[in-house]
Amino acid sequence: MANAFGDSFLKSGASLLLLQMAGMGLSLGVSVLLARQLGPSQFGIYSFALALATLISVPVQFGLPPLVVRETARLLYENNVRRMFALWRWSALIAFLASAVIFTAVLLLGSLIFAAYITKSLLVATVLLVPLLAFGMLRAAALRGLGHVVMGQVPETIIRPGLILLLLLAILGLGHEIDALSAMVLNVVGTSITFVAGALMLARAAPSSRSGMAPPIPHYDWLRAAMFLGVTSAAVVINRNLDIAMLGSLRSATEVGQYKVSVTLAMVSATALNVLNLLIQPQVARLNAAGDIDAIKRLVTKVARLSFVIGLCCAAVFLLLGEEVITRIFGTEYSAAYPAMSILIAGQIFNTCFGPVMLVLNMMGQERTTMSSVIVAAGGNIVLNAMLIPPFGTLGAAMATAATFLLWNVLLNIKARRLLGIDCSIAGWHEGN
Repeated sequence: MANAFGDSFLKSGASLLLLQMAGMGLSLGVSVLLARQLGPSQFGIYSFALALATLISVPVQFGLPPLVVRETARLLYENNVRRMFALWRWSALIAFLASAVIFTAVLLLGSLIFAAYITKSLLVATVLLVPLLAFGMLRAAALRGLGHVVMGQVPETIIRPGLILLLLLAILGLGHEIDALSAMVLNVVGTSITFVAGALMLARAAPSSRSGMAPPIPHYDWLRAAMFLGVTSAAVVINRNLDIAMLGSLRSATEVGQYKVSVTLAMVSATALNVLNLLIQPQVARLNAAGDIDAIKRLVTKVARLSFVIGLCCAAVFLLLGEEVITRIFGTEYSAAYPAMSILIAGQIFNTCFGPVMLVLNMMGQERTTMSSVIVAAGGNIVLNAMLIPPFGTLGAAMATAATFLLWNVLLNIKARRLLGIDCSIAGWHEGN
């Protein structure tokens, strides 16, 4: 494990980091091109529709991707290939059925609810994107479970934004104008091609299946686990977006824009932990299946300390040069984002201090424990935002978010030590050590 962590592991981490940076560049290129070609009004409509598709895809996925990663890694270790393929078919079927329900509901009610924002044609294109996003996440989860973490990120990170950018350039090069609907159609086309490319990658990476009777499917166990993981995922999404939503309802639009800049820059401090989490997710599941808890302890301690050091270096740069970075990139009107950014960076450092604790609990079958702790943190987040935003504005939102990071990580780390004997923090005080 030590050699793997020092050589192959770090090489994969560097590759994944470069991949994500390239993907961010391509996505930024798409956003800039659309913003300039569509204009503020049409770009706002397109952005709303895309956000709607992303939001709707959350209940469609509802905990299936982390379940697929965990069970794929476990079944691969057990050499139970037929059960693995059954898991993939089962998760795809659940996602398809959920997509059909969502598709019908949105088409019936969406034209009434969203009539002021988007046309029915745009609504149809938006809903068509939902199953493609869900199936893409499932395919990426299967590749991560097989150990192909970097490959699993290529379709959504590089191929999808790259294709959309090329399609946009081709349409504009032919002299055609675009609007929000045509931009969304191009997104659907690019995502469809990406899905096919990702499916081919998974087909090549998957182990060969032996013929024989199909194994019985543990519907109840998988549904139960997916439900807990799904509630946790939904609570995490709420925690990460609640501050902006409540700030928008209680303060001015200008403050929301400044705070969005603060959030965007503060997230850089957690990049290392996010990348390392993707890498170790299947490893933790496999080590747990093998019963090698000591290896998990060593792995999570190294990940926590490495992500903390990298995060601290990023935080130091932004704290020293953040105000200049903000004004040069976003403009002087966003200079007020610096104080809130500083508080959010402190919250992200708290986050890295506690390491990959949520991932470890989920990959080791403690998804119910994770769910309860994150729900408690979400409740605390609501109360803190309601108390702090009215008097302090962006500073109050930042303080509530930082406190929530601390709360849920403390709760999760206490439970990980009590239930598993594992301390995921930089301290590495594991039970029995």
